Amino acid sequence: MKKILKSSLLLLSILLVITTAACETLEEAGLVQGEDKGLRASGTIEAVDVSVSSETGGTVVQVYASEGERVQAGDMLFRLKDDVLEAQKNQAEAAYESAKAGMALAESALESARIHVEMTELQYEIALETARQQERALLGERWRAAQPAEFELPVWYFERSEAIGSALLEVEAAAEGLEEEHENLRLLHADSAYAELEKAEVRLSDAQAAYLVADAVLEQAKRQTDRDIREIAQQNFDTAEAELEAAQTSYDQLLTESDVQNVLEARARLAVAEERYQTALDRYHGLLTGEFALAVQLAAAAVEQAEAAVIQANAGVTQAQNAINEAQAALDLIEVYFEKLSVNSPVDGVVRTRGIEPGEVLQPGVTAMTIDQTDDLTLTIYFPENQYGKISLGDMAEVRVDSFPGEVFEGVVIRIADRAEYTPRNVQTQEERVTTVYAVELSLSSPAGKLKPGMPADATFE
Repeated sequence: MKKILKSSLLLLSILLVITTAACETLEEAGLVQGEDKGLRASGTIEAVDVSVSSETGGTVVQVYASEGERVQAGDMLFRLKDDVLEAQKNQAEAAYESAKAGMALAESALESARIHVEMTELQYEIALETARQQERALLGERWRAAQPAEFELPVWYFERSEAIGSALLEVEAAAEGLEEEHENLRLLHADSAYAELEKAEVRLSDAQAAYLVADAVLEQAKRQTDRDIREIAQQNFDTAEAELEAAQTSYDQLLTESDVQNVLEARARLAVAEERYQTALDRYHGLLTGEFALAVQLAAAAVEQAEAAVIQANAGVTQAQNAINEAQAALDLIEVYFEKLSVNSPVDGVVRTRGIEPGEVLQPGVTAMTIDQTDDLTLTIYFPENQYGKISLGDMAEVRVDSFPGEVFEGVVIRIADRAEYTPRNVQTQEERVTTVYAVELSLSSPAGKLKPGMPADATFE
């Protein structure tokens, strides 16, 4: 009887322990005797990670951050070196300095051109004043000048510029007439009947020149007391006179009477044309006084040429400035690439991975470091459909982690999935793994940075 009583007491104790454990399990599940104590779910704390890479390639020179080290946005993480870019920079700097030197030369040329303009303008003023002083003596004379009877208009009727223009036209016409008479004489000489005429004319012209010189020398010698001088001068004269007579005889023998008349007419027309041209030229030059004087025109042309040089020098300065701008743009572009050789942290956070070491060659776009933004932590948990409707955006949750027992952190619902998905594999029970759930994402606050990515955490909704 005692043995039976002892066995009953032992069985009752075992049942009490089992019942107590079951109650604790139900309490942990949030249900005790049908009492709903809130929703509960677990997940892993995550952080937004940023992959850091370089926009340009190069050799790693130095790495400034290690794994686990906290960095601030803007902190330099690592620096690269590119020898080709260095050479391009040196070339661009040399081009920029050359462009600056070109600008200095262009500005110097412009200043010299401006000074030259001032000098030519001064020379123009001097020439103009000199010409006006020379013309003052002639003021009024033109009004009193004799006018041919054939002219009905007064002498002062036409302006000086009009008279100069007409005189210049006459010079040009006389020049054309003179050229025409030269051509006529040439054609006459080309005629077979006058084949030897040109040679005879040249001989006769040379003989006349020699005779005139010998005659002048003889006249001077006659005034000398030295007999030898007078005799030699006389001999030279006799020789020149004999040559003149021979040349004249040769010329006369080549031409008939009609030929002589043709040659004389051609020579006369040429002489008249020559005189007309010279007279027209003298009249034209006679009108070029005062502001129309040749010296004044020359000075004015010099001023125009100097002003054109200033325009050209200005164009040179503009071209030099364009060269500087192009060189500066090229240098700025290379500086942009140089800045990209130094890679800074884009965010505040903790370096989770570091995949580079000094001396390695880093290709553009290859991840060199990963930074976790520990100030932007999230916790993703999952609820079945029968509990999905109990959660709303902005709901608060209490979050606990094993690393800080007894301490509660705040979480706020920032996203609720609108589509169901299969429960992730890290959920513990087989029953939960085969069901579909909805993801709920919480934003966490982490005082003093206690929460870390990868920590398992429990969230409870009251």
